[in-house]
Amino acid sequence: MTSRLQVIQGDITQLSVDAIVNAANASLMAAAA
Repeated sequence: MTSRLQVIQGDITQLSVDAIVNAANASLMAAAA
């Protein structure tokens, strides 16, 4: 099995991927609309 990690900046709704990982932790503020 081959692993690959890619870091990009852009619109996540336009990505063709199997998973999106959010590395946020408890010390970060939640986004509010």
